[in-house]
Amino acid sequence: MLKDTFFRIVSNTSSGSLSESFSVTAELMAGHEIYNGHFPGNPVAPGVCLIQMIKEALEDTIGKKLILQSSDNIKFMAIVTPAETQMLTFSFSACRMLDDNTLQAAIQISSGEKIFMKCKNRYQIIS
Repeated sequence: MLKDTFFRIVSNTSSGSLSESFSVTAELMAGHEIYNGHFPGNPVAPGVCLIQMIKEALEDTIGKKLILQSSDNIKFMAIVTPAETQMLTFSFSACRMLDDNTLQAAIQISSGEKIFMKCKNRYQIIS
C-alpha cells in the first residue's frame, strides 16, 4: 500500500524469518502526494502512515500478509517531517508468534538518537 511509494526499505537486519529482535531501515519518499495535503507547505508524515509502515515492514520481513488486530501504548513523541528526516529505523523487539496464529511485537521508530514513536502491536497472520 505505501511500500515503494511513500517509503522504501533500505535494509533489514533479520535473516528473512522472524527474529525476537531486528531492525528495518526505511527511506521516506518526500515527493509522495500524501504530503500535499498533510500539510501544504509544512509536510508531516501522518501517524496512521507510520503504523501502516510498521505493518508493511513486518510483512516484508516474514513474507506473510498481516492484519493489525490491536495496538497498545501508542506514543507519538516527535513529528516526522521528510525535509528533516529522510531515513527511519524501525526497531522490533519482543517479536513472537502466538498459538492463535497471531504475531506480537514492540516497535520503536527513530532516526539517530531521536525517537518518533513507540507502540506494541498484535497482528493476525492471513497468508
